[in-house]
Amino acid sequence: MAQPTTPIYELPTELLSKIFILVSETDQFGPVKITEVCHRWRDIILDLPRAWSWIYVHTIKKKKNMGRYLSVFTERSHQCVLHIHIPALFTPDYNREMLQEILPSLIQVSHRIQCLSIPSWHLGCFADATFPNLLCLRFSIETEDHVIGVYEFSNKSKYPRLEIFHASYCGWVQSVWDYQKIALPFLKHLSIQASGDDTWVDIITVCAETLVTLTIKGPLINCGIPRVHIRFPILQRLTIDNSFTDYETFCPFEAATPSLVSYEELTGRDNTSEPIHHDLDTVTHLRTDNLRLIPAFPALRVVQCVSVYLSSTEKRALDFVEKVEEGTPYCPTLKLVMFHLRFGAQVHEPALIQRDLNARIERAGRAIKFKFVGPMNLPSLPPRQTPVCGPNLRCRYDQDSESAY
Repeated sequence: MAQPTTPIYELPTELLSKIFILVSETDQFGPVKITEVCHRWRDIILDLPRAWSWIYVHTIKKKKNMGRYLSVFTERSHQCVLHIHIPALFTPDYNREMLQEILPSLIQVSHRIQCLSIPSWHLGCFADATFPNLLCLRFSIETEDHVIGVYEFSNKSKYPRLEIFHASYCGWVQSVWDYQKIALPFLKHLSIQASGDDTWVDIITVCAETLVTLTIKGPLINCGIPRVHIRFPILQRLTIDNSFTDYETFCPFEAATPSLVSYEELTGRDNTSEPIHHDLDTVTHLRTDNLRLIPAFPALRVVQCVSVYLSSTEKRALDFVEKVEEGTPYCPTLKLVMFHLRFGAQVHEPALIQRDLNARIERAGRAIKFKFVGPMNLPSLPPRQTPVCGPNLRCRYDQDSESAY
């Protein structure tokens, strides 16, 4: 056991809590290992309910341990809201007994769940449960496409506080026998997959008034869906990823976005100068794999270029600088262009190339800064609009503790 004079006794309580959460995410025996480090860690962790409020079901190796494991976490977290992740590897056929162990325990604490990440095929298992404090629902990445009936989810009373919904890896269908109007919670952040019928467009239309961020994953192709007009009065961030198809892009709706600040478009092609979305007058930040789109943005300040092929990063950078030298009419407010330098990108001596290209841009008379960068993030949203949980499968660890009653 560690002695009171060792450095471990100087670690802040919050840091110990985060270490515990991270270890619990990857190791089913993590809680035991952490609490055995020393008496101080054990006392702190046992007396820190928030440390037990992140539950990762994929670390459980034996189904007979699952019920007990969940019970320990739900009991020791007291009344803290819960963040629960069930991965897609728990398929109905492969682990049906395991699911029978876990679902009753989850339903029992459904009123405390704030963030839930599950495979979409589990949604029907919660038919009789309500989630009064659920803010974020994610459908985990699945090995096979799964289709959801829209009315399995269309229930405001079931998810009265839901704001964030990630459903980019499943399709939506509407039964021909369903004639009632779609009713969804007042979502602020939606990620959805396009499909061959117009159900996904109906979902977006219903949520349009309250959406702050919208992500659409393709394929966006012409399936005969009638084109409609949708107004998004407070939408600030729009992402369209249609890089998964070789067909010509077709978006079944024309969108009005008077508050749009950040726009991301990925198509895997650079042979067009016309963006998929057209209401771009207020956009100041663009992420794209097609630099030909830049002249379509009159208020642009920052561009992030994502290369689909690793070997094309340097070539795209050179092409951009040559366009500046040729006098291509990029908007006068453009100040920064970043090229994503992913692992394995074929760029030799990027610092020297960056310096040379910046000098060429300066000689061309434009005050545009050029940079090679690593991982890139979209601009932060205002604090009022920031999601409770981050965009990845895991929740953010820097939240304030909160209780649900």
